[in-house]
Amino acid sequence: MSNRKLVITLGDPNSIGPEIVIEALNKKPLDKIILVGSRDCLLKLKAEKFLGNLIEVGPKNFKVQWGKEGHESGRIAYESLEESVRLLESGKAHVILNAPVSKKAIEASVPGFVGHTGFYESALGDGKDAVMSFCGNRFHLALFTHHVPLARVSDIIMKADLVDWLQRCIELFEQQVNQSLSTVVLGFNPHAGEQGVLSLGEDEKISEAVSKLRIKRYDISGPKPADTFFQEKNLIGDKHHLVIAMQHDQGLIPFKMTHFGQGVATTLGLRYPRFTVDHGTAFDIAGKGQADPSSMIHSLELALKTLDV
Repeated sequence: MSNRKLVITLGDPNSIGPEIVIEALNKKPLDKIILVGSRDCLLKLKAEKFLGNLIEVGPKNFKVQWGKEGHESGRIAYESLEESVRLLESGKAHVILNAPVSKKAIEASVPGFVGHTGFYESALGDGKDAVMSFCGNRFHLALFTHHVPLARVSDIIMKADLVDWLQRCIELFEQQVNQSLSTVVLGFNPHAGEQGVLSLGEDEKISEAVSKLRIKRYDISGPKPADTFFQEKNLIGDKHHLVIAMQHDQGLIPFKMTHFGQGVATTLGLRYPRFTVDHGTAFDIAGKGQADPSSMIHSLELALKTLDV
């Protein structure tokens, strides 16, 4: 039997993170699970049976206040991420699953924090940019840029080696899902630039990169207009699609409309497999028993499957 372990961070202790983790772990064997977070979360959820799996972080006297977004809970969420890195790098854990955190709450005590992806890219990256991506049953998604202001995206595209990035993204994703994919790259400008009429060079650069990869025999097309691609007829075919969006919301709006509650977020380009849910902290319903654990359940299943590979 494998001795590999899955480390699960409970996320912001005042959010829905702890409760969706506990719901997802219901009836699952716990011998491969390490939890990291606040002890009071488990006590509040009457989940004492998980205490033996918990590595406690943060102050011992911390008391959960469901729905409160603040620096104290943000600090615990951040310390959970730090502990997950220590566990992975020491060989005590091998795959990461994160419950959601509040960037605002963490940033209050850790200036400059911009999210899970950037944190793990810095701590566990392979020397290149990590790829923020998502697995879904209708299509998969990868994002060229992370959480950056929209005004910066054009400059990032124009300075990037798109051929290298696209090739690496495709290869990492196919390795992650263990299947060949048909890759579609969305254009950056409205209507994929209208053949240069609405472009400042971004879509021409995308087109050139796609052409070079097609010469290398990659199954890739684009740039495709983002406003018309996500039609039923375009999502049906012999191969599952990997859709690459140039900026965050361009890809995540259709992905979440199609997969919300079922999608799994994954970060490619790390030294360890990493998964999380496709939603946020939902402070407004924390502790009320209304949180939907579906995405965490799907994420846990994929993480455990990866653990046994």
